Amino acid sequence: MQHEVLSVGPESTAAEALGLMDEHNRRVLPVLDAEKRCRGLVSLFKVSKFLFPAVNRLIDSRRVLSSVKNLAATLGGSVIVPHEDDQQEQELILMVGAMGLDSFARRLEDYSKEKLAVVVGDRWDVQNLAIREGVRVVIVTGGLEVEPKTRDAARRRKVSLVSSPHDTATTAALCRASIAIRHVLNENFLAFNGDMALREARELATHSGFLAFPVTDGEGRTSGILTKT
Repeated sequence: MQHEVLSVGPESTAAEALGLMDEHNRRVLPVLDAEKRCRGLVSLFKVSKFLFPAVNRLIDSRRVLSSVKNLAATLGGSVIVPHEDDQQEQELILMVGAMGLDSFARRLEDYSKEKLAVVVGDRWDVQNLAIREGVRVVIVTGGLEVEPKTRDAARRRKVSLVSSPHDTATTAALCRASIAIRHVLNENFLAFNGDMALREARELATHSGFLAFPVTDGEGRTSGILTKT
């Protein structure tokens, strides 16, 4: 087995897991809790399927299950006007403010405003309308400076304000990757005890559909990882 286990925690984001997979050329990572017990496996296939839903489920591409804190971290941005619930995970609906002000105002009426995450560039009129209407968070793209009066309005309306260094298209694409990995892991997996004979482990692994297998000690803690290759 490999003694050095490359892993993520349940609260790590999908973006963090994908970054590790890309850096180390892995397709599967174990998800370990604070006691090093395996909670499941996260695979490149399952994360990709989540981030890029099938055509008949495109509505899912606008749902973001995350906290404002994780959103900002995934974007490599910052929370410039914080809110007391920024660390609390919640289901958000992504809306890109790329249309005219009247069209944007009409679209706002179709959703619960306290769930909206509005992604917008230097459209100060759209920014301020979203804040006046009390959306959950406004994400300003392109690393653009936000006017002091807009920040003040966000504080008064208790709307979180996030700055993203990316353009609007990239920001919108990255938002869904801020989900905690515990929501997309596979809880069904095959683990081996460290004292099991390799002959027996090989037989079980060969006939399973898994690519990687956590190896545990007598206390159930993960002490290594075994792969089919």
